[in-house]
Amino acid sequence: MQRSLAHAGRALAVSILGLGLAACTDPRVERLAAAPDDLQGLTRAEVLSCAGVPEREAQEGPLTFLTYEASQIEQRERASLGVGLGHGRGGLRTGVGLGFPILVDSFERRCEATFTLRDDKVERLVLTGSEHGRTGLCFSILEPCLPPPPEPKE
Repeated sequence: MQRSLAHAGRALAVSILGLGLAACTDPRVERLAAAPDDLQGLTRAEVLSCAGVPEREAQEGPLTFLTYEASQIEQRERASLGVGLGHGRGGLRTGVGLGFPILVDSFERRCEATFTLRDDKVERLVLTGSEHGRTGLCFSILEPCLPPPPEPKE
């Protein structure tokens, strides 16, 4: 009996944790996942109207490719705290110092959204780019074209 209560308690804790994590998900992730289906069938004029002029455009047989890009360079400085030990007149001494970053980490967040059009209508949408940039930057490209988000359920 105690085993089943302990098991039920763990199951409840895991369920609560899962609900908590689900509440923290970024709604843009779901909207981006639905974007290829939501935007299929848009005309070229509609894509240009909502997304603007593409960075690149290519024609291959009956297909037209409209490519949009967004990028952002981020820099992170690493501050450091050090503890020192030294010897001088008067014996052994300790000290604490604050270090200033010599090197700065930088990386580029990128997203590339390519619409494939056939007969002047979106047939396919492909999103590529850095893992960290895909959600925010891709969403910034596609948001004006996406349908409004669903109303929250009460």
